[in-house]
Order: sequence, then structure tokens, then C-alpha cells
Amino acid sequence: GYTKFRQGRAGNQRMPNVKNIGKPCALVAHARFDEGGQARACSLLYQTGAVICHGGNRAFYRPSDDIIQLPPSASFSKPEDYYATALHELCHWTGHPRRLNRPLTGRRDIEAYAYEELVAEIGAAFLCAHCGLSARLEHASYINTWLDALRRDKRLIFVAAGAAQKAADFVLGTVAIEAA
Repeated sequence: GYTKFRQGRAGNQRMPNVKNIGKPCALVAHARFDEGGQARACSLLYQTGAVICHGGNRAFYRPSDDIIQLPPSASFSKPEDYYATALHELCHWTGHPRRLNRPLTGRRDIEAYAYEELVAEIGAAFLCAHCGLSARLEHASYINTWLDALRRDKRLIFVAAGAAQKAADFVLGTVAIEAA
């Protein structure tokens, strides 16, 4: 089983509408969140309407199902780490064709992967800063992939940073979806 979250509200100590399937809600488990950054991140996650499921030991976004999968909250040493990871995956979520439609075609596999991870990592840093959460690079395993891709394409970091800003703006509601 897993926990599925839907849009709701998380301000003033009031938790969002949560539908539990199997395991307890990760955000309820972190109900001790502060009134600052963690509450803002929680609210932001719910306001997007993204479907977030919990279970397993990996965090990822699956475009085919349009879901964000996160490990149980107990897997994270601090609530801030949970929210930083959730915001990283949320940035991947923005690339779906019904949202920003961030295509990866036209790049080699390693560059497409590095590009999308850079978008998510930089976008999550923007969102963490917006929420007042401290964020630090936790994905050291990506660095060699990023460096290889950056050596091949000198503009990659600038293009990824621009896409990350669009992802963060979309999450924050400042970018309208363009008609397809």
C-alpha cells in the first residue's frame, strides 16, 4: 500500500485533506513541522494538485502515471530533507506534457538525463529558498554525469537554469500553461 495525497491546505496548523491508503500520511508524521518553511513547502505541494505516493526506498517522478513517489517520511533524517526531496521531484513533475512540456528530445541520453536532473535540482533550490528551507546538494552521484554533459554542451547549465526557473515559476503559479 501507499499514501496518496491530493490538493488541500496546510496553513495555521491545519493539515491538508489527506486520503490514506495503507501507510500513514508522511506529512501527518511530520505534523511537528514549523510554522515557517516546512509549512510553506507542505502548502505548496498541496496547492499544485500533484499526486504524491509513499512507499519503497527511492524518490522519483513517473511520467507514465503522472505521480511522485517518495520513501516513507521516516526514511528522512529531518523533515526538511523530506520537503527538499519532494520539491525536487515536483520540479520533474512540471515537465509533463500537460504542464510545461519539457521535451528531452534532441539531446543525447546522458545529456537529457543530466539536463533534467539539473533542472530539478536547481528548481528545488529555488523552491526551497522561496519556502525558507535550507537546501544543500544531496545528489553527489549525479555530479560526474553533470560534468560529462556540461563538457559536451557549454550552454547546458544556462538552459537548465532557465528551465528550472520556469519550473519554479509554474509551481508558484506565475506561469500560465500555453495552449498546445
